[in-house]
Amino acid sequence: MKLGLIADVHADVTALRRVLDLLNAAGVDRILCAGDLVGKGTENEATVKLVQANEITCIQGNHDQSAASDQAWLLESHLVKASDPRLLSLESLSYLRRLPPTLRLELAGVRVMLAHGTPHSNTEYVYPRREMADRFFYMKLLEAAAADILMLGHTHVPMQVVEQNGMILNPGSVCGALAAGSATYAILSLPTRDFRVFRAQDGAPAEFDHLL
Repeated sequence: MKLGLIADVHADVTALRRVLDLLNAAGVDRILCAGDLVGKGTENEATVKLVQANEITCIQGNHDQSAASDQAWLLESHLVKASDPRLLSLESLSYLRRLPPTLRLELAGVRVMLAHGTPHSNTEYVYPRREMADRFFYMKLLEAAAADILMLGHTHVPMQVVEQNGMILNPGSVCGALAAGSATYAILSLPTRDFRVFRAQDGAPAEFDHLL
């Protein structure tokens, strides 16, 4: 099974369209998203509609969770007009509200968990570090996830951490210059667990932190 992995689109619908075209050309069987479809960018509604149209399996990021309150503040402050593309329809707000904070799947005999920040917080950051304390933290995250593979987002930094009790993966962010993103996506092959990161601009291989 070949999985497309994305995260942190942040309403960059142009980059998302390009990544979806690249993933479809690569022949992926399914696309998983680690959250933050909206926020920071301007094309919130178009992004949500594109994710729905492509039936992408998605969890709720911190910006997705706060979308309704963020939108209410914009309207109450008279900072946007009704036609502003940052505004979401009631249907899209409802979709974001219904997204699960985490999701466990079994794919090709491999236990996979999706979380945005960590399994217990969508605002906690997990960066690639090699210190012993960090490696212990990674192992505890995998224990909490009860999964062979823990897929995260939130940091906008692509990485692969390999521990004895599993792997932690982050495809980086679909958004690029916007929100200081990495402009990357990833493909994960199962059950071999082959993980590769690619540039969102052209599908070329991208560098990423690989911690063994």
